[in-house]
Amino acid sequence: MKILQINAVYGTGSTGRIVADISDTIKRAGGESFVAYQSTIEPVENAFVMGNSFTRKVDALRARVFGLQAYGSKRATKRLLRWMDEIKPDVVHLHNLHSHYIHLPLLCKYLA
Repeated sequence: MKILQINAVYGTGSTGRIVADISDTIKRAGGESFVAYQSTIEPVENAFVMGNSFTRKVDALRARVFGLQAYGSKRATKRLLRWMDEIKPDVVHLHNLHSHYIHLPLLCKYLA
């Protein structure tokens, strides 16, 4: 089974450690683990990084000025959706979706 987790971070903080632990458990059980995240402290296999440091700063500024959390990173989200078309996950596990690293309406439309 292919499982994709989407979270703001990987391996750091509470949710980042949870994602890493779930990923390890999936692999030990014989499944395929994929992760999409904004930042990490270590490289991750089967991973998709949302945006880059410049686009993250622009999206963060836009979110603070206009108050639109989860409406930035449209380009990065479109790239994520193309990657999802390639890997074809059986399950998409959503974690921290607030913030400015993902365009939530695009993601929800795709998943529906």
